[in-house]
Formats: sequence, structure tokens, C-alpha cells
Amino acid sequence: MTNSTEVTSTRALVIDVDGGCSFKFIDGYDDLSDVVGGRFGFFGGNGEWTGYVDDEGKLKGLPANVTAVALALRLGWHSDDWFYGPVVFFGPEDGEGWFTEVSEWVLDHVRLGR
Repeated sequence: MTNSTEVTSTRALVIDVDGGCSFKFIDGYDDLSDVVGGRFGFFGGNGEWTGYVDDEGKLKGLPANVTAVALALRLGWHSDDWFYGPVVFFGPEDGEGWFTEVSEWVLDHVRLGR
């Protein structure tokens, strides 16, 4: 996304709880909320990628997303938290705080982890 008045689709990697991976084009925060299933929380690492997950996934009883946790750890995320429900990965935020397209670097880690 380029600024708050202009919305453009941004390609993201979505990892479902069954381990399936797909690309979706996200058109803003409402679209992101629809994909993760509710109010979303941010996580990320080292300025090279960002991720979003349902902030209340565990409270809702959603299944743990083992595949997304494993990917985040491979990407350098340092936490003992778990993700519940679908997880969305983007590239780093741009200078204005918007998400950018998921990078080939992240996709390489997905390919290597399978």
C-alpha cells in the first residue's frame, strides 16, 4: 500500500492451520481481518518480513498453526508464543507503516522447509 488514501492489492502468503499455503491479495486492513478471522495482531522479525494472526485465535479455540510457527522461527522470530488460526506473511513494512509484498526470501524458506 502506498498511503492511507490509495489502496492497492498486496500479495501475501497465507498459511492455514492444516499447513496449506496460498497467495492472497490483501486490499487493506478490513481484508486482512477477513483473512485471519478477526482482530489481528502483528509479529515480525529483523525488518525483512511481517506477519499477522488473529489476536484472539486461542481464546476462540482455533487450532494451533504449527507450520506458521515453524516458518516464523526459521525467519528469525524469537518467541515461545504460538499462532492459532490462519497466519498471513508479508514483506517488511514500507516507510509509512503499510505492508509490502511477501518477499522471495520468505518463500525460499517455505520451499526449504517442506
